[in-house]
Amino acid sequence: MNDRERILMTILRELRFTQRFCLHGGKEEQFKDGENDEYVHFGGYDDRRIRKGDLVIADTSRISDWTVGWVEKVYSDEHMLIREIGTNRLCNYSNEAFHRIVIDHSLIREGAEYKLQQKIIKAFYRGNKYNYRYGGIEFLEGRTVRIFIREAFGGIIHESIPFSFDMHWTKKTTIKEILERMIENGYGTREFERTEVKI
Repeated sequence: MNDRERILMTILRELRFTQRFCLHGGKEEQFKDGENDEYVHFGGYDDRRIRKGDLVIADTSRISDWTVGWVEKVYSDEHMLIREIGTNRLCNYSNEAFHRIVIDHSLIREGAEYKLQQKIIKAFYRGNKYNYRYGGIEFLEGRTVRIFIREAFGGIIHESIPFSFDMHWTKKTTIKEILERMIENGYGTREFERTEVKI
């Protein structure tokens, strides 16, 4: 690891200790804001079990390339196959205490998915339709991405409902192609549906 990576890994691990001791380990309910929103945190004492696809931090061994990584396989609570962030390098990591890093995965995409996400965001800027904003994406099976379009500020007068469309993508998909598909699916022209106004 270079100095930057080592320092960032160390900060992350030390934040885990801060959460544990200052919040007495923390319960999952402490980190929720409503039904679906969660603040970024390390899994608390009552967290669910770790499973494939989770981002985890190794708590007790030395700092390494796999201190923070993606779970590829769970053998037991102390033994997992971990993939290094940003690569396909694997480590069979055992005799370790792992803790989940709870974060919206849309914030930490990697590789081709990250590059496509950036192209989609640029397509919104290039389209320059002030009221039609990037509302996130969701990757589906078969190289399909669902693109969400939301209204600025969630609705100017009344709250609006974002709309979405699906498109096939490859590594060669261009910003121009994305913008064309957005326009075909209502970007800049489609009226937003409104939520019911409560009196």
